[in-house]
Amino acid sequence: MSGSDKVIRLFGTAEHVAETRKLSAGRLSALLDGGHLRDVRYDNVEIIRGVFFLVRDVEWGTAAIDIVDLKIDEEPTRFAVTFGAKCAGTSGFVYDCRIEGSGSGHLLFTAEGASRHDFLTNRVGFVVLHPLQGVAGQPMTIEHTDGSVETVTMPDLISPIQPAFEVRALSHDAAPGLRVMCRLEGDTFEMEDQRNWTDASFKTYVRPVALPRPFIVRAGARIVQSVTITVSGESHTVSGRSAAGPLTIGECKGFVPAIAIGFELSTDPDADHAAHLDAMKPQRLVTRLDARRDIPLNALRRLKTLQERIGCKQTLELVLPALNPDAEIAEVAEAVADTGLSIDAVVATGAYDLKMRPSNNVPVDAATPTDLIKAARRSFPDAMIGGGVLSGFPEFNQNPPPPEADFVTHTTSAIVHAADDRSVMETIEALPSVFASAKALGRNCPYRVGPSGIGMRINPAGSATAANPHGIRIPMASSDPRQDGLFGAAWTLAYITQAVASSVDEVALADVSGSFGVLGHDGELRPIFHVLRGFAGLAGAPARRVFNMPCGVAALASDGPMGTELWLANLMGTETELTINGSWQAAVLDTETFFKAQHNPAFLETFSPVTSSVPVAPYAVMRLRQIAG
Repeated sequence: MSGSDKVIRLFGTAEHVAETRKLSAGRLSALLDGGHLRDVRYDNVEIIRGVFFLVRDVEWGTAAIDIVDLKIDEEPTRFAVTFGAKCAGTSGFVYDCRIEGSGSGHLLFTAEGASRHDFLTNRVGFVVLHPLQGVAGQPMTIEHTDGSVETVTMPDLISPIQPAFEVRALSHDAAPGLRVMCRLEGDTFEMEDQRNWTDASFKTYVRPVALPRPFIVRAGARIVQSVTITVSGESHTVSGRSAAGPLTIGECKGFVPAIAIGFELSTDPDADHAAHLDAMKPQRLVTRLDARRDIPLNALRRLKTLQERIGCKQTLELVLPALNPDAEIAEVAEAVADTGLSIDAVVATGAYDLKMRPSNNVPVDAATPTDLIKAARRSFPDAMIGGGVLSGFPEFNQNPPPPEADFVTHTTSAIVHAADDRSVMETIEALPSVFASAKALGRNCPYRVGPSGIGMRINPAGSATAANPHGIRIPMASSDPRQDGLFGAAWTLAYITQAVASSVDEVALADVSGSFGVLGHDGELRPIFHVLRGFAGLAGAPARRVFNMPCGVAALASDGPMGTELWLANLMGTETELTINGSWQAAVLDTETFFKAQHNPAFLETFSPVTSSVPVAPYAVMRLRQIAG
């Protein structure tokens, strides 16, 4: 196997990704990543998740940058980095940066630049990410631009509004005894709770969102900003999570959720598609119908045929003009009855919920979410009627579902703000907050998430999702290459483990085909197919705790029909080795077995004995069954 073949099997793309460089100055360290800083640590405690200087367009897309004249001067107790940067695209913005770090716990990042011509933008300047650990639910001291100081408790559940305005400096305890101050100069900053978008961070950014946007940056106007991070005190805890011994299976911690899968009405599944989906046996199909257009009767008939073959339940998601909800939904119900399609659940939403809207602000003459639920119940009296949004959690959080809903729902995307592998995998860390917040807003009624995935199905903040003709890592794109690769399968397994821990009732993490599909363009099985098939077979089974898990590995144990199973996924780009108590046999999906898995739906059901020491390749998925006796 060539190097490029391996990369494609891992990520679904041969796109070159520049390596990060670790900068060290005594007890201070950071990763230099394409002109940005990530994973800033002191005594190996993460104090800042990232510092980025960004230029964003009117659709909130982030301009790529070309780095020139990069110079790095590194000594045991200090480092200094300088470089120039030019933004790709139409902005013409060029800037110079300097980064200085010292072992005493001082880090300075400055940027100064200007544009060669006028351009429209939604943001130009620094973004600082604080990690969740030490921040969520904890005190934060805020120095405001007017010099006043206050201490607030940061939100534990996700805040729909900014937790900090008019920011000049932020101070928090990254660990007991370790104080971190972040000072921002050059403009007015404010903070948002990025967990809304499944980013595992709190983001402090330049230019308050209440100000008009987009705005014009004039040719020649100088922009000068800086971020200064200062650490004081001593950490009294050991950072990170390490395995104290072999993996062990503990008590029950919940149940495996039902596995659903999305179905696009434009899809015309052939016999192979239907056979593979039948082999997967999801508990539910979720289909979106846009009632602003003609109702596609032939597509509904194809869906009925597919549903009958699989024998699963069906949710119908309706996008409505919401001007005359009874008539609009009744027309859909009549078409469904004509085709004989069996509908178990309906989610009726107004088209206005496909975009961001202020809390409780429904367009004039439009039906409210409560009106839509009541109308759906009249047209579909035997179905469960859901509430929520077909877009992301931010829209759900801003406008919680009404109490009349039988269940609540929303989607997620892992590439709203960033599309690099590290940021995408970090979104798993934010999911417990998303799930807990949604359950609280939904008053703990049944909770179904999706259809979701790494990619972005709807762009509520812009006119459309980003085009991705070359199949690379692009924020806000509906098509993400990692859906094709092992990375996507590992991410999906990790997502399900978080759903189990949060008692989510149902997850939909793929479609039948297309850019979100479990099936590739030529009908081959993507790695994600095997994860979803495996968990569909375990749906409703007790899930059990797994102890002594090292960082970067997702694990879930379950008492399935064939005995105790242990699912593992390596979420890192390096091999890891695990030690497991007891006798086990394993099936492994990695770069070596990738091709075989593409053509065998039952691939992860052929097991071989393993020793107690188990190597797990990068982004590999492993299914283990315990040997009785």
